[in-house]
Amino acid sequence: MRARLPLFAAALPLLTAATAFAGDHRVTITGDVFFTVPAPIGAPFTNIVVGAPFEIVAEVESPPVVVTASVFQYPLDTSTGGVTIAGVTYPYLQMFGELPLFDDQVGLDSIVLAAEVTTPGPGLTLGVSFSDPTGATLSTPDIAALDGVTLNPNTPQGISIIGGMQDAASTILIGLQGTQMSFEDLGGGGGGFGVPYCTAVPNSTGAIGTTRGTGSTVASANTVTLTAASLPTNSFGFFLTSRTQGFAQTPGGSSGNLCLGGSIGRYVGSGQILNSGSFGSFSLMLDLTQTPTPNGLVPVQAGETWNFTAWYRDSVGGSATSNFTDGLSVAFQ
Repeated sequence: MRARLPLFAAALPLLTAATAFAGDHRVTITGDVFFTVPAPIGAPFTNIVVGAPFEIVAEVESPPVVVTASVFQYPLDTSTGGVTIAGVTYPYLQMFGELPLFDDQVGLDSIVLAAEVTTPGPGLTLGVSFSDPTGATLSTPDIAALDGVTLNPNTPQGISIIGGMQDAASTILIGLQGTQMSFEDLGGGGGGFGVPYCTAVPNSTGAIGTTRGTGSTVASANTVTLTAASLPTNSFGFFLTSRTQGFAQTPGGSSGNLCLGGSIGRYVGSGQILNSGSFGSFSLMLDLTQTPTPNGLVPVQAGETWNFTAWYRDSVGGSATSNFTDGLSVAFQ
C-alpha cells in the first residue's frame, strides 16, 4: 500500500508494539462519489450515486504497532465512526481496521485507512489512501504530530486522495474522491483535550454517540468547541453540562444513559439546538463566560472541572426516542 492504493486494502501484519501511547485521535475525510460499478447500483445501495457526498470518520485509541522504523500502524476503534454516503451510515465491523502512516521518502509519505464496514447487505471493504509527493506534511509516522492539520488535495503541498469501497461478495465498486482530510486530538490517553468517560448506549446506526472537544483547557482563552459524532443523520440535539458526573439509565424514557448528575445546564439558547445533518454530527463553539446552569449563566473558572454530554433524537423500530452520547470531563486551568 503506497501512494497509489487499490480500491480496497488488506490488513498489514502486526509486528512489535510501539512504546509510546497514541492517545485518542480522529481522522475525518470528506468528499464525493466519483464512479460506481455497476451504474446505477441496485438495492440496497441505491442512494450511492455519482456526486453523492461522503464522510469517513476513523478514530484510534490504542498504541500503534511498529511495522518498520518509518511505518506505524494504528488499530481503529471500531466501536465508533464509519462511512456515511448520502445520509446512510455504514459502521465499522469489529473484525479489523487499521490506519497506517508511511514515512519513507519524498513521493512515498502517505496515510492509508483500511477497514471493513457493515451494510444493509453483504459487507464492503473500505480503502482510502492519502499521499504527499512533496513530503511536506505527512513526513511523520506519529499521528499526534498531525493533530490540527487539515489537508486538501488541491493545495501546493500536492496531497492526493484516492480510495473506494468494494463489495466482498460481488463486483460492486464505489469510487471515493476525497476533498479534505483533517486530524484531531480527542484527548484520553494522549493527554489531549478532556477525558471521555461513562458508557453510552448504541443508537439506531449501531454506533455509540461520542462527545469530544478541541481548543484550550485554559478557561480565559475561551476557545472550546464540542463535537457530537456517530449520531443518526438529520437528528436534532443539544449539549448538556454539569460540574458533577453521574449515571442514569433511560432517564425520562430515553433509550440512553445520562452521564451527568447534580445541577445540569442545557445549551438550548439561540443557535444552540443543532442538527446532525447528513454526516451524523454537530458542533458548538462554547462561550465559557456564559455556561448554562439551572440558576442561570455562569463563567467557567480556572481550577473547575466541567462535564459535557449531548442529547439527541433517534428512532428505533419506527418509534421515536432519544439517546445520549458518552461524557467528556474537562479540567480547566
